[in-house]
This record gives sequence, C-alpha cells and structure tokens, in this order.
Amino acid sequence: MKLMIKGSLITVLVAVMLINSFGILLCFAQDQSTEGTVTTLSKVNIRVGPGTNHDILKDSDSKSIRLEDGHAVTVLGQKESEDEQNPGFWYNVKFKYNEKEYTGYIYSIYVNITPAAPDIEYSEDFEEFLKSVPESYRDPLRVLHTNHPTWQFKILNTGLDFQTAVDNECVYGRSLTSSTILSQRSTDPSCYNWLTDTYTAIEGSKWFQASEETIKYYMDPRNFLTEENVFQFEALSYEKSTQTQSGVEKILSGSFMDGVKISDGSSRITYAQTYMKAAALSNVSPYHLAARTIQEVGKKGGKGTTGTTSGYEGIYNFYNIGATTGVMAGLKYAKTGGSLSSESKAKYMLPWNSQYKAIVGGAIFIGENYINKGQNTLYLEKFDVEPTNGLYWHQYMANVSAAYSEGRNIYFTYKAMGLLESPLTFIIPVFENMPKEKCSLPTKDGSINNHLSSLEVEGMTLTPTFSHDVNTYSIVLDEETLSGLKTVNIKATQVTELATVSGNVGEQELKEGLNTFTISVCAENGDMNYYTVYIAGSQDLIPDTPPEIPDEPQPPEPPKPQSKFTLDLPHNSWLIWGIEKGKTLEWLVPHLNLEGEARVEFSFEEKPIDSSSAITTNQLVTIYCDGKKSNYKTIIYGDVDCDGEITVIDLLMVRRNILGTYKLESAPASAADCDKDGKISAIDLLMIRRSILGSYDILQS
Repeated sequence: MKLMIKGSLITVLVAVMLINSFGILLCFAQDQSTEGTVTTLSKVNIRVGPGTNHDILKDSDSKSIRLEDGHAVTVLGQKESEDEQNPGFWYNVKFKYNEKEYTGYIYSIYVNITPAAPDIEYSEDFEEFLKSVPESYRDPLRVLHTNHPTWQFKILNTGLDFQTAVDNECVYGRSLTSSTILSQRSTDPSCYNWLTDTYTAIEGSKWFQASEETIKYYMDPRNFLTEENVFQFEALSYEKSTQTQSGVEKILSGSFMDGVKISDGSSRITYAQTYMKAAALSNVSPYHLAARTIQEVGKKGGKGTTGTTSGYEGIYNFYNIGATTGVMAGLKYAKTGGSLSSESKAKYMLPWNSQYKAIVGGAIFIGENYINKGQNTLYLEKFDVEPTNGLYWHQYMANVSAAYSEGRNIYFTYKAMGLLESPLTFIIPVFENMPKEKCSLPTKDGSINNHLSSLEVEGMTLTPTFSHDVNTYSIVLDEETLSGLKTVNIKATQVTELATVSGNVGEQELKEGLNTFTISVCAENGDMNYYTVYIAGSQDLIPDTPPEIPDEPQPPEPPKPQSKFTLDLPHNSWLIWGIEKGKTLEWLVPHLNLEGEARVEFSFEEKPIDSSSAITTNQLVTIYCDGKKSNYKTIIYGDVDCDGEITVIDLLMVRRNILGTYKLESAPASAADCDKDGKISAIDLLMIRRSILGSYDILQS
C-alpha cells in the first residue's frame, strides 16, 4: 500500500527539507562575501532574520519574496539559526529581485556555493611526495589524492620496528576487544585457561585481551587507507571552518544527548553547544569529543553520565578519563582528581560535579595531555607510537578497534554534511620492517580449544606425566614384555565437547621395536593439535625430535547430498528485502533454506561479519552451492546510510540525491525507494521523515 499525499508534493518536500537538515557552513571575515545560487525544487522564502520564526521579506509592492532555483545571490555572512526546529545556519544574502536590490536571510541548505581554493601548501608533485612512503602505501594514497585533491597527507615516520611496536601493544590490558569471534582474543596464559576453556575478562564481563593477530590488523595503517576508514588519521585540532554545531548535532542524533539542554552554570544550553564551547577552550575537534563520549558510554549513556551512581551522586565522567580498571575508577577520578595538583584540578574543572564541567573540563584534559602534545589523531591516541608524549603506555583507550570505529563515525558525519571536500589533513604512520602484505583480521569463529584434558595408555605410565600443553610422551618396555603384548588401549578426552578426537585411540596393535601413536584434536573452528605416544622396547629407539604428523587415512566420501537453496524472502537477482528491522543475520539464515553442502558467508564493505551482526542495508550475502556462488545485497527500506536504523542522516542523503548534490547508487539507492516505484522522489523523502517521527512504518515486504 502506497502512502497517499494530498496537496502539492513540492510544498511537502520544502517543508520536509526545512526539518532535520544541515547545510554546508562557511566562515567569513568581516569584509568577505562570496557568490552562490539558490537550489530548490520550487521556490524558497527569504526571511528578515535567521529562522522561520521571522517574517518573510517583502518587496516594494509588499509582496512576499520567494526565489526560484538558480537565482544568483551574494552571501555576506552567516548567523546561527534562531529557529529551534531548523538547527544550523542561515546565510545573510544580497540579491536582485524585479530589478531592485534586497538583503535578507535564507536557510543555508538552499544555497550552492563554489568554495574558494583552499589555502594549503601541497607538494608540487604528489608522486615526489610518495617516494617517502613505502610502496604498499602508495596506490591507496593515490586513490585518495585523486578523489579528494584538497586533502593533505603527512607522513609520521615512527622509526619503530613494526613487530616491536606490536609486542608492546600486546602487554596485558593494553589492547582489548569485545568481539565474539574467539580467534580475536589472546590465548596467553594470563588471558585464557586451556583446561577450562575460559577467557579472563579484563574490564567488565565482555572486554578481553586482543590476540596478536588482531592487534597487528588494527595497527597496520595500510588496512585503513580508504575514504571510509582514513579518518582515524585525521588531525584532531579544532577547525572552525569545518567543525560546526550542526555537525555535532548530527553525531549526537539518536543518543541520550540529542536536543537535551544542560546548565553551564548561568544558563541552559544544549549538549551540542557544550561540545562547541569545549572545542574552543581545548583546541580539540568537537566532532572528536562528541564521538569519543558515544564510544565510551554508548548512545544510551552509562554510569558515568547519569549522576546517580551510588557513592558518586552528582558526579560525571563523559570520556571515561581515569577509568583504568572500569567505570567506577573513572568516577572516583572525576570526584577526587586522583593525584593531580590543586592547580591542575582547577584547570580541568575538577571535580566534575555537572555535565558541563565533565564535558568541558575533560576536553581540556584531553587537549593538554594528548591532542596538543603530539597524539593528535585517533590512531595515535590508541597506539602511542609518537615518542613526544611517552611511548606505548600513554594511550587514551584500550579498545583495539576504537580508532577505527570512531573514525568511521566522523567520516559519515562529514559525508552527510557535504564536508568531504574540505581542506582536511591526515597524518599517516609508517613503521620499519613492515610485513610485505597487509595484516589480516582473524575471522575463524567457534571455540579454539584443541587440547586434551586427559591421555592414558591403560595399565602403563606416560613419561613425562600428562599435561595438556605437552604433546610428546614415551613408554619404554623391556623386549620380553613388549613381545608378549598384542594390543594397548589408548584413552583420550578433549577439554571441550566442541572439539573432536580422532587418530590412534582405542585398541591399537603393538609390534616389536618402535610404535608411534598419534592422537588428533580438531577444535570447533578447525584448528588442529596433535599428541604423540611412543612405545618401544628400548630408550634408544625413542626419537629425539617430535614426529612428522602423518596424513590421516580418509574414509571413502559418502555420496554428496544434493545442494540447493531457496529464498523465501522477496528478492531479485541481486537484492533481498522484506527484512524486519532489528533482526540479526541469524534470523536471515533459515529464510535461505540451505540444503546439502550449500553454505552462506556474510560481509560488509569486503570485511567478513558474523551471523550475530544486525542486518543493515548493503550487507553482502554470498551463497556457495554446487561449486557456484550467488551474491545478494540486503536492503532495509529507509536505511540509506547502511547502519540498520532510519534516522535524519538517511533523510539528508535522500534529499541531496533529489537535489542532485549527491548520488545514491547500488543497494542504498534501492533502500531509498521506499514506495518501490523505481525512482527516488519526494514521496520517499516524506515516508522516511514520518518514520523518524514515529507516525508511519515503512513497509519492508
């Protein structure tokens, strides 16, 4: 059933675009102006002040002035909106109308401006610049430079051996993961018990020491030299020309801080305004500060943001500063300031007994101790490989993927606001002796445990005494005893029933001389482990080195069952829809109806994801069946930015597609077509807006 709309669609579209939309913001000197043109599908009102709460400007005949698409204007400056429903900025413009000149205000989203060339000093020859970069960095940087010529790249030569840096990040508690993919967790003895198949949680109940392979992946800058991922290398100083209150509001959208006002000690201001004040006082990007809060406490907030935690009533810590052993330690720091001097406590506005002090004072702390001292990118805040401010130990966050996830958050904010062509600076680290190929992220799922809890040869004694982490044993019998035995019974028990034991277990034939018995243990994730028992008539026959593991005899393969799959969800040759919001990929699997050896893999932006991931638009579903593979993309109608939710970002992206300032393609374009009529129109825009407001559910089937 299609949504029916009465009245002019153009009028509705203009109304929709005036709500929850953000413009490209400019900074003007007092005597500076720039040229622009109106961009609208119909006509747009000119106001006497910066907001729809101001009157429409009248011409000399007392008629309302409404400008058409393409009308030339001169932008004299900008003012923050005085209309709470339409946040952002309004441009003060001068223009000619019916042969007369007028001055008024127009909402910034309705003006297209060609920015002046950025005042940035570039290398005369980008290829010459690339000579200072390892070969494996060059092609990705060429792509970024070609697509974004206003971006400036700087190289940080750390002078550190890559493996040495990784070893230092493997120190217990320094790099944590909450991933449910067990191969991404460390199996160091302090982190994992092979005999109980349990991991040691370091913080809370879900944060564990990351494996060396996982740390390598996130430390290797070459894995993130793409448009979506490079923002973990963006310089984090405050840039007034690109970092605005509207951008902060976009980051805070849908969070506990969205549109909420707090006290700054004398008046009520929004959280977004608070982060802007924090940026000005700390010289730290307000986007970084807002994203850091959400990364640390989540969109719903936590114990550090309620002010009601027992023992710490009225105390706040929005960045988890000092939370070395958890949130409570951070609250204690927020209340007492730890060992800081009274001068430092005053500088950082400690104790943080209000939300305002926690945000602004915490920002000053971050700026003084990290951003303004050399650790001025997300990557360097996580991986302390810049020696100015200590080495390795002085890191802001333990989450091994924090720089990656926060950087992506910033990217999507810039993209939604049309700021990707701003003059941004990125600082890319380079290490000595880096691997030839990019480091890979472990993706094996399931239990890694392939150890035995017991191993015995019935009636005999193993040398040495059995231990789960010792793989080779021997039994020496005199020749007479050995020749009198025909068989032995070998018993082996795996630590976890998820593992499989095979090989020489049960009754085994004995012969004279040396007998070699190999027991294989296969973990749930496919990792193999082998135990060997030698039984011989003389110690001299026992090998000094472990044996080569023989190929296990393979039983004849049973006839393969017929492999096939049938989709019982709406689909075409490349898309699957009809997906309920909030479902995980586990929900999708039964709808594929896999039979025989047919199997499915999931990925997003070329990176594997597991079936516990929430379904979003543009996830790749690859089905392997009878030696062939079929690829489908998932879509959730209304989820255009591929985060699984329908928010103002989706609204903005669809609006820009309609205006022609941004082009949606592939699955996101299909997800934007909410009324399924084959085109992206004002009806789709209205359906998304009503979904956000909770007055309409977009039909997914």
